Amino acid sequence: MLKVSEDEASALIGRTKSSLKLCALGPGIVLITKGKAGTFVWSRDHGIYLVPAYKTRVRDPTGAGDALVGAFLVTWVHTGDLPWSVAIGSAVASFVVERVGPTNFGTPKQVEKRAKTIFDGIVRMHE
Repeated sequence: MLKVSEDEASALIGRTKSSLKLCALGPGIVLITKGKAGTFVWSRDHGIYLVPAYKTRVRDPTGAGDALVGAFLVTWVHTGDLPWSVAIGSAVASFVVERVGPTNFGTPKQVEKRAKTIFDGIVRMHE
């Protein structure tokens, strides 16, 4: 699994078709975070999705990517459900950005509520 921001992906391999180039490097799952535009996720076994970000007031993005990938991995290991796992990660990240520093991750109930909203907006893309 590889997680990079859109800027990191561009720095690594250029802007053109960066997700396809990253996938070709070998990871089975690639997450490309795009800030307020959400997260692009590609999986060799599960396809391509665009997962929206939860709309909230961003005070400080510090730690959001780490929170997203941590929550994603825990959920992925427990469920094997790619879109739901990214929705959970995005929900946790939405709490992190609302305060200065990574100090708020939301309660499980709060995270699930936001994840359901995010999940409803996921778009499966054609390969």
